[in-house]
Amino acid sequence: MCHDVCEQILASKSDSHLKHLLQRVPEYCPESMGEVWGCINSSLPGVLKKSDGWVGLGCCELAIVVECRQACKQASSKNDILKICRKEYENALFSCINRNESLYCCDRAEEYACQTACKKILMSMKTELEIVDGLIESCKTMPLPQDPLWQCFLESSRSVHPGVTVHPPPSTGLDGAKLHCCSKANTSICR
Repeated sequence: MCHDVCEQILASKSDSHLKHLLQRVPEYCPESMGEVWGCINSSLPGVLKKSDGWVGLGCCELAIVVECRQACKQASSKNDILKICRKEYENALFSCINRNESLYCCDRAEEYACQTACKKILMSMKTELEIVDGLIESCKTMPLPQDPLWQCFLESSRSVHPGVTVHPPPSTGLDGAKLHCCSKANTSICR
């Protein structure tokens, strides 16, 4: 079913039909299907575009509600749109923003090889534990808060709006990174 919806999106000639399909994509394509989302993002004009540090700018056209789309285009961060854009209606928008935030974190890695590996890992691995383990192995760094790559992931986890949940993508690797640190504690009370 995901394949059919994806093909319809790419073949869509009408904006209203495209919006309808984009609204339904999260129902049929789990966010763990990085390859499908990568294809959709690269096929829609501007979806991965970054401007002035706002990684969500290229995602704004995915907004269903006009006011949300306008707020997104004028925003400088995800927090700027949380009051206007409702996550329960704007799944495609928030999925795109979350994915872009995570990919943006990859650019913070100091080594080019780590940046490349990070993007590949985020688009292909499904669970947070796989992502964290993959990043540790590929980047040869532990999830330490002073490392720019891990610092970015940890900061983006704090920016999540409390009390509002919408199937967050597994691509942040944040909880897994925190759990990895906890497992290193010496006492069970500390763990």
